[in-house]
Amino acid sequence: MYKIDYHIHTRFSMDSDADPMEEILAAKSKGIDDLIFTDHCDCNYEPATPPDMEPWPFLEVEEYWKYMNELRNTSGYDFGIGLEIGQSTQELERANGVIASHDWDFVIGSLHNLNHEYDFCLLDYTKRDVYKTFGDYFAELYDTAKINNFSVLGHLYYPIRYVINQGIDFELSRFDAEMADILKVIAQNGKGIEVNLKGFDPAKDNLIPNLKYVKMFRELGGEIITIGSDGHDNDAVGKYVTEATEMVKEAGFNYVAKFRKMKPTFERI
Repeated sequence: MYKIDYHIHTRFSMDSDADPMEEILAAKSKGIDDLIFTDHCDCNYEPATPPDMEPWPFLEVEEYWKYMNELRNTSGYDFGIGLEIGQSTQELERANGVIASHDWDFVIGSLHNLNHEYDFCLLDYTKRDVYKTFGDYFAELYDTAKINNFSVLGHLYYPIRYVINQGIDFELSRFDAEMADILKVIAQNGKGIEVNLKGFDPAKDNLIPNLKYVKMFRELGGEIITIGSDGHDNDAVGKYVTEATEMVKEAGFNYVAKFRKMKPTFERI
């Protein structure tokens, strides 16, 4: 089984203190065959944090690229250098400028907050119309898919984590038509999706996306799929990648995509 972890954060992200070299060693110890670092680069100028919370800083792109490129050249490990680009829909010129600035290997397209809203992880869903929030989310995620400036679209239906954690009953299948529209655009554009492992609990079957939606992507013609721990520390990197890879195979994929210089090749799983 070929195992990849293509969603890893380091001290260059606002929500991690992890050392990249230590994460490489952790991934290798867990049998990960290939990894790509994807530190946060949220492109919205308007803060996605409330006034009493320090705004999240923008990625130091040049420092990040220089450090990672030097580490790759001197460490003896072949790994990819990527980005998690957030909110392209809100500041497209800024997002495209960052993507064009260096010879990145891989870009995750993400949507962490709606325009003029706080990050989904900071919202109180007991005080919101959750179905309206998801309707707005899927509308902007569809626009993100159409922009087509990424390798894979990251953590589909991302807000579900926080809705579930707040104990709110929610039926995601009400948005299956919207999900299909998004996955169809991604497949038609020759791009992919990731299976995101953050917060995964084998007892709860809470991969994002789960088997149902990975199958839907495959049935709609999707060919490119990656797996990412969304790890922010050594323990999380590479964790449960085996279980996610098995699910991807069950959904009808015989390969995962390996990326370098934004070009996919395919490794049999």
